[in-house]
Amino acid sequence: MAKLRAGREAKACDRIILVADPRMLGKLRDAMDAFTAAAEDRSLDKDLGNLPEVEVIEHLMNAFKL
Repeated sequence: MAKLRAGREAKACDRIILVADPRMLGKLRDAMDAFTAAAEDRSLDKDLGNLPEVEVIEHLMNAFKL
């Protein structure tokens, strides 16, 4: 979480998109401080870690209408 906060403070990003298994998504949110959490723009509660890259991209494009 420290790297996310540092990125926010350095203005390296203005929004965060979280993608994780539902349980991990909850843990990530619990671990974020208020400043970092305020940057959460969207989230996807799916575990895409074992999928081939092309399928991950497809899931993200469909989920976020990219």
